[in-house]
Amino acid sequence: AAKDDHSFEAALSAFHGRVLIPLQKFLEALKTAEADCHLGSGMRQAKLKQDDVKNAYDRVASAETREDNITLEGTFYGALVRTGRFDFEPRGQSLITGWLADEVSEEQAIEMDRLTGKPSRAVLRATTISTKTGKRRPTYELVQLEVAPPL
Repeated sequence: AAKDDHSFEAALSAFHGRVLIPLQKFLEALKTAEADCHLGSGMRQAKLKQDDVKNAYDRVASAETREDNITLEGTFYGALVRTGRFDFEPRGQSLITGWLADEVSEEQAIEMDRLTGKPSRAVLRATTISTKTGKRRPTYELVQLEVAPPL
């Protein structure tokens, strides 16, 4: 989020919109304390000077999120229970890859997997993130899955 708008927008595609609020609070605490920040994880390192922290905070704080529940029919291509990921292709649309919703239990995820490759009806929570450049990017959580009624 600190580097530039393009990098921030690219990073959003790898993370769920739910991370924005905790990230904003973290950056706000750093900004208020006029602190530098050095994060390390494995071989990756990130260093933010005070100006970088302020820019990152401003960028994250300006992002807006909107949640909508939508129901789509299409083909379910499976869920990975360990990682919490799923693939679903709505009729006439591109493949959606997203996360299983927190309220989906492991047992429910296993039951959903029985619909792999079959016509299904999915209830999805779509979170759309709008950045200050106007770019909008949705992320999806699978809330419920059932057999689609016959056409």
